[in-house]
Amino acid sequence: MSEQIVSSLAEDLLRIHRVVTRALHVALTSGQKFAQSGFPDDSMRRGFYNYVRSLSILLNSHHIGEDEIAFPRAKERIPGIPVDHLCADHKEMAGILTEINQMLEKSASGVKDDEVLVGLNDALGRLNNLWTDHIHLEEDVFAARKLREAFKDYEQADLSQAISKFSMKHNSPNYLILPFILYNLSEEDRKKMMSSMPKVIIQILVSVVWKNKWESMKPFLLT
Repeated sequence: MSEQIVSSLAEDLLRIHRVVTRALHVALTSGQKFAQSGFPDDSMRRGFYNYVRSLSILLNSHHIGEDEIAFPRAKERIPGIPVDHLCADHKEMAGILTEINQMLEKSASGVKDDEVLVGLNDALGRLNNLWTDHIHLEEDVFAARKLREAFKDYEQADLSQAISKFSMKHNSPNYLILPFILYNLSEEDRKKMMSSMPKVIIQILVSVVWKNKWESMKPFLLT
């Protein structure tokens, strides 16, 4: 089987990693710009903080799904994988996410943006550095070839579905997180993800019902 054929589980992992990688870059570069020149208007301010909030929620839920479901199952099938190392990375990133959430709470309570952005940009920078090294290791551990050797296709599909369901329980509010995921993806990746979703979610919820709640993030998304 060609190495270019990516297993469903590996593909799902890579796709979420691409969401987070892009979002970290956008959040960090935007935060640095706003720290220098301020927000041009309240809509941009609200959109930026919603974007960072969505990033924090998604990354936390992604790691919970890995820690609780993916890693234990993989450890049974792939001897020697560095689960302890990966979980330690998750714990360190969780601490940084707590800092980010505290900065967002300060913003909501009326603390000046100058002060919030200093703390937020520092935390995002440290998170980005840790994330880059972490996913290189994780994507090697969960490479498509290794997963095909350890899991049958239907087992990968079942595991991927279980992780998705588990993580989605923590992806609240969904009216922010789902658009955040979809529109931090390239058009090709987005189409693949949407193909597995009920049409009502995309055509009615995301595009109509939820639009007013997430559209402030549009300057930071690939829409």
